[in-house]
Amino acid sequence: AFERLVGLLLHYANLSSVTKEDDDEKEVSNLQILIDVIRLATVSCRMCESNKVSFVRALKKKNRNGGGMDAIIQVLRLPTSTTNTFTQEQVTLWSETCQLITTLCKFDDFRSAEEKTASVASAHGINVSCAHDHVMEFFRVGIVPVLYDIISYSLQERSATTIEKGNDDENEEDIMDVKLAASAISATRVLAVNDEIVQCLVAVGILKSAKIALDAGLLENEKEKEEEKGDKREAVKIHLTSSSLGLLRNLCGNDEIKTTLCLGNTESSSSSSSFLSSSIVPSIIHAMKKYKNNPIVQEHGCGTFAAMALRKPKNALRILQDNDRDGGGANAICTCMKRFPNHVPLQRQACLAIRNIVSRLVKMNENDVVDDETTTMMEATTTTAADNLVNVREIFLDLGIEYILRHISGRHQGSVDEAYAALRDLGCQVSLVKFDKDDIANGGSGTGRTMMFGETKPKFRPVFEESDELNGGGGIEDRIAAVAESNGGGTF
Repeated sequence: AFERLVGLLLHYANLSSVTKEDDDEKEVSNLQILIDVIRLATVSCRMCESNKVSFVRALKKKNRNGGGMDAIIQVLRLPTSTTNTFTQEQVTLWSETCQLITTLCKFDDFRSAEEKTASVASAHGINVSCAHDHVMEFFRVGIVPVLYDIISYSLQERSATTIEKGNDDENEEDIMDVKLAASAISATRVLAVNDEIVQCLVAVGILKSAKIALDAGLLENEKEKEEEKGDKREAVKIHLTSSSLGLLRNLCGNDEIKTTLCLGNTESSSSSSSFLSSSIVPSIIHAMKKYKNNPIVQEHGCGTFAAMALRKPKNALRILQDNDRDGGGANAICTCMKRFPNHVPLQRQACLAIRNIVSRLVKMNENDVVDDETTTMMEATTTTAADNLVNVREIFLDLGIEYILRHISGRHQGSVDEAYAALRDLGCQVSLVKFDKDDIANGGSGTGRTMMFGETKPKFRPVFEESDELNGGGGIEDRIAAVAESNGGGTF
């Protein structure tokens, strides 16, 4: 079935590439068929790992092409226009294809082994997620520059400023361009899984595109304020903002890139990198405040802070600044944790952000030593280094973070370890409690504190001593003689 599906993609992609420019009706018909086939492929592959593999491997042995991935690349490269203006069908086709890429490169099959069909899975040996393999194969066939070209088109000045206008002249085509930007950025986000791909994305200019997209999602207009929250523009802006934050979150896996995004690059004077002259942290905080009712935006915001602050004290201090505008990063993190108490992925990322921020900045005891980099950063502020060490802890505790970590994050299995680490680094008294099945069934409160590695000394004695406790009091010689006697006096 997937061989036929990929065959249809290749067939109509070839037809669209050779269609004459004056035959608009036929071109629209071919594009509409391609859109339907792409949507069918997306629905078929969603939440089914075996179908994703079948689509990618389709026609690989029969033809020289790379199966489903080469078909996707061919669709994205269709030369349907000789100008910078594309039809609504072309924009829709690109958007649907980007959603298919996101589906193929994201693990979403959470069914149990009994629920999965064994026939197709056993044929391809699918027992684990194929997302990483698909990402690497897309990277090898050259998907990065293709996606970047689509993002660049969708974020042109007329598209990026469409949301800002908020007037009656706004049409469906303009909104489709913004939807395309969100879909293309989402597809790019799932590809940024290792440092090699991240550096390739940065080399083509994705940092600038991500910042433009994030700023476009935060633009205000008067018409939006007068309409209800369910407005179409609002949904498009949320999608664009969450996609941009998700991409920035993955790009922060590189230490140099996350420092540039967090602190800005004031040393560069070229116009191509002028967008990096300021920190992106205020935009992230503003996005979390503006879309405070969207858990995905909050999760990506906390995840970005957690990645930025990891092993980087300067970045951690930068996140705690900007208290005058939107309350600072600490307030944004605590607010979303209280607003979404049952959203476990958000709670986990928020705990990681708190832990990474305070782990290098809070002085736990008198024997702790602050590194030179952190001290230099602190001395540049209006207070002393010691004052900053105290304030970092008090900033979170004054916001009630201890109660949140104990009674909200600490109650979820998926975030309890991170909550424990955050409380520990904040200097709060905390311990892990061990539960067993019988204790839970009886409604008990735990069998006691879990001992951590290194807390108790091992009972191993590095001295040989004969023991009378072995085998009821007999030594090793007596046991050997007893076994030999039972075998008729022979040897083993």
